[in-house]
Amino acid sequence: MRLAPAACVFVASFAVLGVHAGSHLPFLSDDALITLRYAGRLLEGHGLTWTDGPRVEGYSNLAWLLLCAGAGALGADLIDAARGLGFACAAALLAAVVAAARPRGFDDLLPGATAALAVALSSTVAVWTVGGLEQPLVAALLAWAAVGAYTCVDPDVVPPPPVAVVLRVGVPLAILCWTRPDGALFTAALCAGTVLARRFDRGSFEATVSIAALPLLAFLAQLAFRVVYYGAWLPNTAHAKLAISPVRLLEGAVYLGSGVAVHLPLFLMAAFAALLCIGDERSTRRLLLLAVPTAAWSAYVVAVGGDTFPAYRHFAPIVALLALMAVEGVRAAVERWPRPVLAGWSAAALLLGGLFVLQETSAETQRARAERWEWDGEVLGRLLAKAFGARQPLLAVDPSGSVPYFSRLPSLDMLGLSDRHIALNPPAEFGRGWLGHELGDGAYVLSQKPDLVLFCSPAGGGQPCFRSGLDLDRTPAFRSGYRLLHLEGDEPYVFRSRIWGRIEGPIGIERGRDRVRIPAHLLTANPASVASWSRLGGLEVRVDGDTPAGYSALELPSGSWEVTVVTAQPAPEVHLSVTPTAREGWIVASERGSATLFLEGDEPSRIDLRVRVGGARRSFSVREIQLERRPLDW
Repeated sequence: MRLAPAACVFVASFAVLGVHAGSHLPFLSDDALITLRYAGRLLEGHGLTWTDGPRVEGYSNLAWLLLCAGAGALGADLIDAARGLGFACAAALLAAVVAAARPRGFDDLLPGATAALAVALSSTVAVWTVGGLEQPLVAALLAWAAVGAYTCVDPDVVPPPPVAVVLRVGVPLAILCWTRPDGALFTAALCAGTVLARRFDRGSFEATVSIAALPLLAFLAQLAFRVVYYGAWLPNTAHAKLAISPVRLLEGAVYLGSGVAVHLPLFLMAAFAALLCIGDERSTRRLLLLAVPTAAWSAYVVAVGGDTFPAYRHFAPIVALLALMAVEGVRAAVERWPRPVLAGWSAAALLLGGLFVLQETSAETQRARAERWEWDGEVLGRLLAKAFGARQPLLAVDPSGSVPYFSRLPSLDMLGLSDRHIALNPPAEFGRGWLGHELGDGAYVLSQKPDLVLFCSPAGGGQPCFRSGLDLDRTPAFRSGYRLLHLEGDEPYVFRSRIWGRIEGPIGIERGRDRVRIPAHLLTANPASVASWSRLGGLEVRVDGDTPAGYSALELPSGSWEVTVVTAQPAPEVHLSVTPTAREGWIVASERGSATLFLEGDEPSRIDLRVRVGGARRSFSVREIQLERRPLDW
């Protein structure tokens, strides 16, 4: 292989990939932020944990996690690190394809250029180059392992020594075993492909031992670490997601079929390769070597039910293997018809153009371009960190990536990916619902006394979407112990969220023997009122003529209470009204933000507090309401 032609193919294809991947920015998977939370806590000295408490392996990409943490240790922002590694691994994948093509000169660019550009035009590769998860690393490691294994099956090559096989094939496969728990499947498949390509000859056993030795050690080492560190034989994500059922098989078949349709030109190239390489022993062996892991991974994807992420994430290894098959097919076509160069490039352009059109018109590609809710989680997370970070309340969430990552609060994953109890207690119908979103246990969540509960997405809301939330919604203790808060963050843009807050606890109502303090975020009983961050620090609720603020059904013991509205700036025209809702009482009201409230009886009363604009003043901001019980002076 001459360097200059190979470099031209690599640079051109990487430039295309850069533009293609950049068109999907700022897409970032919420699960990527789960991984980055683990990486961040590792750098902070908390170990490989997602939150405080019992350690749980809620990630499924150890090598990727450690690479991100390593970049973070060097000073990189973790999100930038994940994306930078995505581009680096995508470049490594393209380099493997070019290395497989081995262009001998500028008149031999067609095989490598066709295959490398097919990779660059794949939305699966482009989306996940910037998506923050491990797919580019998986594809690159698999491609290099397959290219390294060529020397084990090529008939005209002297079999390499075992050490060379370990370095060329075993090392990338060992890292692949640490990149995904199911990465060991590729080792088994490449070993089977090697035996099949060599037609079960004597040397195939030695080759497979050399290929499998290091990956097996890596697999056993991670298993031992998992048992010792996490006390589990399987990652928690396997318990939360893996359920073999007829529903899953059907979903997996649909996922595979639609992914094949979107990548049809690549599959056609592989099929043409199989036809054109008949009689070519070297290419036939290579195709057999590549076909086995392609079939094995496809069957696995069907068995697990496909995937919920956009742009066919699990097709990244398939794209890598098909691109290597395309190299063999195009090379065979060039060798069979060496003269019509224009026709060859035209056919390649037609196939690549078709691939690009199918990718760009795919609903999955459009979903990746439209999915931006993870960044709403950044706004909410940053607000929660500023407002409550010092008190470290427990945050229970459905979306366990963005909000926990940016808030850095202790968190409870209500879907069970990073919670062992929920993952180990699936419902009876597990395997028939939405993959990865079936688990939940509202009673368990409530027993943990979360201070904040976020349903569905960073936008939140009063109606839950998943099992834990549905259980909570049916629980009287949740409805009586929590209030729906309306919060607005402004960093890096303005975004509103509705999140449930516990009335009592670190961020709830502060109660003393004769004092009660209601913070601003609990004063959003009016659905139109919202608590936002003040320039002076702390949350405040804006009150204007159309938007009063207040708190409903506050329990107070009998006595004489002075009620004071604390405003952000002097506001002499505050109007406060207090309404008993359970027992009789009477109010001496003023227009200066305070009132005296008399409550009679032996049982606590429930009152409503309402703060409105008084007089000509247009608006003001409330920081809290204070109530202090005074001795009765008759």
